[in-house]
Amino acid sequence: MHQVINIALITILAFAFTSFEDLLLLMGFQISPQTQTPRIGNRIFMGYLIAATIVQLLGFLSAYAANFVSPVYIGYLGIIPILLGVYIYILHDSSTDTFVSRLQASLQ
Repeated sequence: MHQVINIALITILAFAFTSFEDLLLLMGFQISPQTQTPRIGNRIFMGYLIAATIVQLLGFLSAYAANFVSPVYIGYLGIIPILLGVYIYILHDSSTDTFVSRLQASLQ
């Protein structure tokens, strides 16, 4: 049990130290003249919290799923992001640009 507490504390500290630059960026967005309205500032903050939560949950799920994958094949998991990037690059069309422009318009 003592080892579990140590691992949890190390994980929390590692996340806090690696997220320090995210905190600085978040503060920069909050004091930007374009985000002085409370509505946009709240969206930025909630977006950060949701993104951080999703990243943590994906990490936990990946660690849990790693129990079911043979250690021999763990190294091959790095090819998944590469294949996704190639797939998006090859099939890139204007629908992605339209989505981004709509998203930017909704934030204004």
